[in-house]
Amino acid sequence: MSEKKQTAINLIAKTLSYGTTMFISFFLTPYLVEKIGKEAYSFYPLANNFVNYMSVITIALNSMASRFITILLTRGDKERANNYFVSVFYSNILMSFALLIPMILIVVLLQWILDIPVELVLSVKVLFSLVFISMIVNLVTNVFGVAVFSQNRLELQSIVDIATAIVRVVLYLILFACFKPSIVYVGVVSLAVALLYAAMQRYYTYKLLPFISFNYRHFDIKAVKEIISSGIWNSVNQIGVVLLSSIGLMLCNRLFGAAAGGLYSIALTIPQFMNGIVNMLSSVFLPGLTIKYAKGNKKDIIDHVQMAQDTIGLIVNIPIAVFMAVGTNFFRLWTPSVDALELQKLSILAIGYLLVTGVAWPISNLNTVMNRVKVPAIVMLSTGILNIIMIYIMYRYTSLGMYSIPLSQLILFVLNRGLFVGVYSAKCIGEKWNIFYPAIIKNLFCAFVIYIVSVFVNNLINPETWLSLICECGLLGCVALVFNGCVIFGPRKVILMCKETQEKYFQKLRKKGN
Repeated sequence: MSEKKQTAINLIAKTLSYGTTMFISFFLTPYLVEKIGKEAYSFYPLANNFVNYMSVITIALNSMASRFITILLTRGDKERANNYFVSVFYSNILMSFALLIPMILIVVLLQWILDIPVELVLSVKVLFSLVFISMIVNLVTNVFGVAVFSQNRLELQSIVDIATAIVRVVLYLILFACFKPSIVYVGVVSLAVALLYAAMQRYYTYKLLPFISFNYRHFDIKAVKEIISSGIWNSVNQIGVVLLSSIGLMLCNRLFGAAAGGLYSIALTIPQFMNGIVNMLSSVFLPGLTIKYAKGNKKDIIDHVQMAQDTIGLIVNIPIAVFMAVGTNFFRLWTPSVDALELQKLSILAIGYLLVTGVAWPISNLNTVMNRVKVPAIVMLSTGILNIIMIYIMYRYTSLGMYSIPLSQLILFVLNRGLFVGVYSAKCIGEKWNIFYPAIIKNLFCAFVIYIVSVFVNNLINPETWLSLICECGLLGCVALVFNGCVIFGPRKVILMCKETQEKYFQKLRKKGN
């Protein structure tokens, strides 16, 4: 199968899988908020944030494992690839035992770490315990994900994602229908999904990489050291990311209380969905980029990054721009018991930076593939520290309140990913400093125009039902898609693509007629 066809299959499959997850979460989030309350619900994303904090340790090894193993497999060295695979697997088991100590301490001291209502202390501790166990399961089986990555078969990963999403919602419905609603069940479902995910990933490893042997004799400490020597900077980078983004919800809980934390966690729902879409789309292009780097053609590498930038911008910036215009109407319908205007203000600040950083994400992948992660990691760590300082200053000396958290993140993410990463990556690959910026500028311009038009249309229609809101967003999305496509790819290419699609469609009809 050609690389372009496989990339297209991966893109469609990943979009379907993430779309399924989003669709389920769209209905699941207000359901959970209604059943257990917004204060209790806010502790689930907080538990996941603690997982992100601890993942800083594991990223040093796991973030670069796919790169090393994929390059070895592309070059035909199965024996060394097996050594790296097994070494990562057993190293993850050792790290899991090491992480048990901080996990136990966090659970024991949780009521002093977070602002937790007295009646929820026990339930929240059980929730954190189950989420931490889920993390252990995911960590031990993390390396199994290399199989679909190294073979560029991400559509198989999508099958796993869809299956786990469906199982998640079925379990929620069963548990909340049969038992008294509790935040504990969120942790039970998290663990069940982690176990299913691990089992399916192990199956794909067996099917795609049948030569892999888990004999501990294949363990190679030199392989572990080589991966960690590169991956350690990804851990440093992750510390910066945690300080820049993940820590925001915990700061909101500590500075403004559990109620404010609950409001902010709901406001983050759509921004986190969109951030997940960016990650998902970026992951589609990463295996191909790694394979191209292994083959060593610089022009192909640059073309691949720019194609990824344009594709991500086309898919991501349109819904973000439209959501920024219609968000108040959305929240009024989605969570009628919560202040819609307040949620929209927080969401705009929390999602705005993705208009720039989403298109810049493939450039960050290029640094990973080139193994040039040290300088970006140091800059990200500095940015994360600066974020804490800025939030404290705004909290102490302004009346911005909880708005200071997403505002600081927006400014610093744009400076880091939108400005620095592009220049640094261009320098590393030996090209002009601005080679990756046309895509960012074009997509930002398109998003601005789409937002202005969407605000005008939304004020004109002012949808008050789900049907009218969906129709409005559908209309705006279609118009924006054509406009965005013409600006990014050129009107002629868009028209030709449409003609080619029509011709293929009529050819199929003729074949069926014959």
